[in-house]
Amino acid sequence: MRLRWELAGSSAMKFYDVKTVWDLSDHQLHLVSWVRFYASIYDMPNRPSDDIIDDDDSLDQWLVNQRLQNRKSEMDVVDYHPRGSFGT
Repeated sequence: MRLRWELAGSSAMKFYDVKTVWDLSDHQLHLVSWVRFYASIYDMPNRPSDDIIDDDDSLDQWLVNQRLQNRKSEMDVVDYHPRGSFGT
């Protein structure tokens, strides 16, 4: 499915061969949202292994860990104040 999605230019309308998004069923829209989710995972520079991607629980845990790492990195940047950076 991923290859077909890529060949359709990541376009739901091309993928399903419809003229407008209004021609898509709720089921098709739901499927497209999952295809886009997994496509975004595959496009990550530090994406997990295929074994993790194939296991829903493992992928959920990987995403939680990524979110925690990102928050920690953001907090490290916010907490870092070089000496004298605030005019002191």
